[in-house]
Amino acid sequence: MELHSIIQRAVTEALNSNATANFKKADFDLVGINEASSLTGYSKHTLYKMTSKHEIPFIKRPGGRKIFFSKKALHHWIEFGEN
Repeated sequence: MELHSIIQRAVTEALNSNATANFKKADFDLVGINEASSLTGYSKHTLYKMTSKHEIPFIKRPGGRKIFFSKKALHHWIEFGEN
């Protein structure tokens, strides 16, 4: 039982620390289809077609339906035209 108590205490301390309090939405690189559309100037329909053809970098969880885009990867793709 001692190991369980140590782990529980460590997790509780980590959750209560300031390490997680400093995250803001702007710190995350992933965006959805709407923001990707705004960043690229392409319509959502066009982006969906491009992802199905793997013409644009995107992320999809296995078994998931939603697609996400990395802002950094999109900027690189726009600048250099590479996937």
